[in-house]
This record gives sequence, C-alpha cells and structure tokens, in this order.
Amino acid sequence: GSGSGSGSGSGSGSGSGSGGTDGEVQAPLARQLSGSSEHRFCDLLLELGERRRALEAMQDAHDVNCRKRRVSAAAAVEQTMSALELLGMDRERLLSVEGHEGLETGQVEDTFHELMRDLGRTQSFKHSDFVNPQAESCWLSAFFQSLWHSRVFHATFERLVLPLPTSEGGRTLRALRETWELYESAAVRGQAVPVHALVKAWGSGYGDAAEAFGRLQEEGALKPFGDQISLVPVQVPGSQMPPTELEKSVAQMGALEVPLIVMDLIVSEISSPKIFTLVRSLLPRAASVQEGGVRAANGAGADLGYDHRLVAMICYMHRVAHYVVFCRGLSEDDRWLFFNDLPGMTSGAARELTGWTSVARECARFELCPRVLLYESPSSARKAIRQNPQRRALSELFTGGGLQDAGSSASRCFWGAAACFEG
Repeated sequence: GSGSGSGSGSGSGSGSGSGGTDGEVQAPLARQLSGSSEHRFCDLLLELGERRRALEAMQDAHDVNCRKRRVSAAAAVEQTMSALELLGMDRERLLSVEGHEGLETGQVEDTFHELMRDLGRTQSFKHSDFVNPQAESCWLSAFFQSLWHSRVFHATFERLVLPLPTSEGGRTLRALRETWELYESAAVRGQAVPVHALVKAWGSGYGDAAEAFGRLQEEGALKPFGDQISLVPVQVPGSQMPPTELEKSVAQMGALEVPLIVMDLIVSEISSPKIFTLVRSLLPRAASVQEGGVRAANGAGADLGYDHRLVAMICYMHRVAHYVVFCRGLSEDDRWLFFNDLPGMTSGAARELTGWTSVARECARFELCPRVLLYESPSSARKAIRQNPQRRALSELFTGGGLQDAGSSASRCFWGAAACFEG
C-alpha cells in the first residue's frame, strides 16, 4: 500500500519595455518580432533557458560520458542562440539579460511586463518519474507531478519563491526547492527523482494527495504561491460528475478567479464500468472539442469557468491503496502522460495517451478512480501577481538586493518568467 484514499481537503485562495547598453536605448525583445514570429521566439527563449540549466547541471561532472554530454549541451545552447539571431535577436542583447548583474531595475520591470503580456508557453515541460523506495510515497510524487506540469506553479515558484535566500522558509519550502532541483537534473539525465525531501517535510507513511496541496498554504515563505491556490472538496454522489457541476462547487466557494483550483473528489470505491463512466463525465470541454466538437476560433477552450484548463488528474487504486496521476501536455492539448512510481501495479499501461477517451479506458482497465483534479488559469495568475505586494520585490531578484547568493536562481527566474503565462 502507498496512500490513503479517504478524507477531503478544504481551503480557499484568493508598459512598454526598453533596455540597452552604453546608454543606447533598444526596442523590447518581444517588439522586435512580427506577430507571426512571437510564438517561435517564445519557444526558443524557453528552450534556451532549459538548455542553459541543463548545461549548468553538468558543470561538476568529470567522467568521460558526462564530459561528452556537456559538450553536446553546450552545442545545443549555441544552436538555440543562433536560431534566435536568425529571428533578429542581437547576441549581445540576449546576453545582457541573461543574469541579474548589470541590469537596471527599470529595464527588468519593462522586460518583465513585455514578456508577461506577449509571450505564452507552448512547450511541454521536461519530465521524469519518481522513485518510491518504501512503497508509501505515491501520494507525494503524484502531488508534485501535478504541480510540475502547471505553468502557474512554474512561473510563480520560479519567479517569486525559488530565488529566495536558502535560509528563508521552513521545511516545506526547503523540500520543494530541493525536489525542484532534483527533478530538473533527473529530467536532463533521464533518471528517476528522489522523493526523500518531500517525505521529510510532509511526513513518512501513507497520506492523502489532496491534503498534500494544503501544506502549500501553511508556510509564510510560500505565500506568493499559496495565495494562488484554492482547495474545493466535492462529494461525488454517483458515477457522473460533469464539469458544470464542478463549476457550481467552485462558484459556491468564490474561487472561480483563483489561478489554481484543486478539486478534492470524495468518491467511494466503484467498479471499473462506473470508473469509465465517471472519467468520461469529467471530459474537459477543450478535449471534447478535439474529440468531435467544433474548436473555438482562438484554438483553445476552457475546461472550467472562463479559462481554467485541466492540468492533471490524480487517481486512486482502492484495492492496493496507491496513487497515480495523468498530466496534460502543453505542446499537444489532447496528449496525456501517465505517471506511476510503482509501475508493476499497472503492468502494460501506456505511458502516453491521446484523447480523453483513452484516459477513461485506462482508468477502467486498472481501476484508477479519480480523486484530485488540478485546474489552472494563467490569466488569473497574471492578475494576482500584479496585485500581490511581493511583485515589488521582483527587481531585487535581479539587482541582488538582499539576495547576494541567489545569482543563478535569479537567472533561472528571469528565463522562467518569459513564457509560463498564456493570456
């Protein structure tokens, strides 16, 4: 056994750019592009950040194979830089915004606003599996996998939380920071992610995946992120729960404008046919368009409320007390990734699925009962961050005010801010 399937969570959540060197004023990065090139620029900027981090992660490696991978990683960075130059980006201009040193506060703010407004993430995050050495930490790995595949989590955590001094925060922040870094490194190297940091902070033994999200609201240093999440418990009376009913529960809690909504589904043990019916009834509206409906003119649809999108569905296997999770891709809206840190329990399960019907069939096949739904709204997150007093500290992440030891984190923060929000 590796989890607890009962219990419920509760809670609530609530210019133009310029910059240059040597006194020269340059156009903001995004405005140097035509509208048709902005998405390409966004993808390349994200790719550049990821490749730089991958290269940084290999700096301390000394064996022959790692040295070869380091050379390949350096070549990949150069390749992306060249692609950005072909789009009209000046190499010196790109390098000038690589880190926090030498940037004026006004330049950082202008660039931040420009990228927040004009760029949106369209690439899926690099991912990896977790280890589960004691066969009891699946609730934590499913919880973190859900967050990892959320643009709101990435942008908020990377921009406002990760750059904090290492002395800041308690066990929860330290565990998230360590797991974030372990996950990034594992994804680059194709290795499994250790879970020990999460276990140390959240506790060993069986737990409830929905309640794991509640810890994010309990630590002061995580307030920028905790303020953007709402836990909504929902009693599922039978084998159907359409999104319209979920939306009513969210509205009753006044959480329709909260960037991250965690739906805690209170479901009794049900048969495989009923699991299939339940999962099908949860069909995301955007997915229903791709499975036979008519796509909206803007190419995207909301799964909940005005613009919330389903990011992940955590499921529970009652007979073996085990959690698994399906996470949605960004590159392809109808692509779902299946994560199970004890794969022997679902031998033969597909790692990637296309279409919600495929997800429903896999759930019925292995008796994976839906327990937690994670929805995100990047536009609500953007609004919340602008209104959050901690936004004023953004410039300090780049000028080093109080964060003298956070240079590399600040650099990661800048590149993450580029395109994790989609308006």
